Amino acid sequence: MNPPSNPSRILAYDHIGIRVSDRRRAMAFYQALGFVESASFPLFEANEMLSPDGVRINLIFNGARTRDAHNVLLDAPVKRPGMTHPAFIVDDLQALQRWLGEEGIVITEGPHHIGPRRIALFIRDPDGNVLEFNQLGIGRSAKRSGVGLGLAIVDRIASMLGYQVLVRSMPGRGSVFSIDVPLAEAMPRERVAAPAIVPQLGDPLPGRRLLVIDNEESILSSMAALLEQWGCTVLTATDEQSAMAALDGVAPDAILADYHLDHGLTGWDVVLAVRGRFNQALPVVMITADRSDQCRQQLQGCGVPVLNKPVKPGKMRSVLSHLLAGNGNGGQNSG
Repeated sequence: MNPPSNPSRILAYDHIGIRVSDRRRAMAFYQALGFVESASFPLFEANEMLSPDGVRINLIFNGARTRDAHNVLLDAPVKRPGMTHPAFIVDDLQALQRWLGEEGIVITEGPHHIGPRRIALFIRDPDGNVLEFNQLGIGRSAKRSGVGLGLAIVDRIASMLGYQVLVRSMPGRGSVFSIDVPLAEAMPRERVAAPAIVPQLGDPLPGRRLLVIDNEESILSSMAALLEQWGCTVLTATDEQSAMAALDGVAPDAILADYHLDHGLTGWDVVLAVRGRFNQALPVVMITADRSDQCRQQLQGCGVPVLNKPVKPGKMRSVLSHLLAGNGNGGQNSG
């Protein structure tokens, strides 16, 4: 018996994730290919990059560099399961080939035909990740063929909104697709006071006041944005002084603290100061990118949950919910 098919249509790729070991080197390489950084996610050690035509990749900066490490594709004797490589569409493969030669970037395979639809060449980035570049419609005409997704996306959105896609076509001249959308008079927007957020049944996070401690402002911003989506009120600090100022005499419901701060200070030092100020064993989650044995031993002595960077949002929410539901601090590393 065949399993039921997915009722939701898969329309296109959103992005390809590429793990790299050297941020600066990888950024220079992909910028030379034409990608521009469009967003940064320090909490997840990643970014988003876009080509001028909207092709999106995510670089993930936590790759461990080992000797002769590279992506497994056709040229590797042992092939393990897993995603192999992103495949991009270009409008002029010959121009790309010339540019690669000028830049000294080795073409590891191709260019050659792969079936009747495309011709492809392959390269590797500085970390050995395989990149494939395709030109479509070779041999049919000088015009480049699209990938056929635009109209499908329009049809899907129109159906969701209850509108019909109209078409008129003339042989030899082309087709026109359109949507009739009714006009409406602009209505003045009413100012409605935002309702107070209160803890929901079964969800201990909404309405909670959390203190987040980290020496990186970008990480503080990312953490605040994520926690606020869960209904929390977020206070941020980089050290003991700014933590006390942010709290303004009111104890937080919980503290999330990065272990290594600036000038030899640790997040645990700030946690102890805050606990001492309010004379409470406040719930705490420690966060660190340091996976050394020394750091692990020091954090085990704290007796609180530990999350390793890059922090997984689902795991962080689970740990916080457990703490705030009154189940204690725990004392184990939560990965």
